[in-house]
Amino acid sequence: VIEEHPKLAERLIALLSQSTNQTMVLFEPAPPNGTRYELETGELSGGANAGSRHVGNMQTPGAAVAIDVDGGADGGDFELVLGYASGGGANCSLVVGGAQQSILLLPKTGGWQTYKAVKLTVALKPGNNKIEIRNAGRSGVNLDYLDLKPPKKQRNK
Repeated sequence: VIEEHPKLAERLIALLSQSTNQTMVLFEPAPPNGTRYELETGELSGGANAGSRHVGNMQTPGAAVAIDVDGGADGGDFELVLGYASGGGANCSLVVGGAQQSILLLPKTGGWQTYKAVKLTVALKPGNNKIEIRNAGRSGVNLDYLDLKPPKKQRNK
């Protein structure tokens, strides 16, 4: 399609670059780099359920997990690492403080027991913030944890 319609492809690529959708790049899980929040301890809704290691049943429309995190004294742009497993990839909404920040286009990890991680930036206000990860499609994902690393100005204090 790109070869047949290069002008259309160019316009679509420009639109995607302005989108809040984030296509994620996988990497191997590592020890926490910042504060780790185990998602299975979060508030579940819409049919999501907590196992011993992860939040499952996220393929259900409306399934979500929410967890309170600390934005520190100053807030800012935090590095967020999300650990998960998915047999076929998944689309999730990232909601912070009730407002959608982005759509996460999570690649497949190689199976339901194969955990990988993705990294993105999330804007947090000072103090308590509620982060919610919500099903945004029909595909499923097992959510394990999120790590938050504060902005450099906070780490140097």
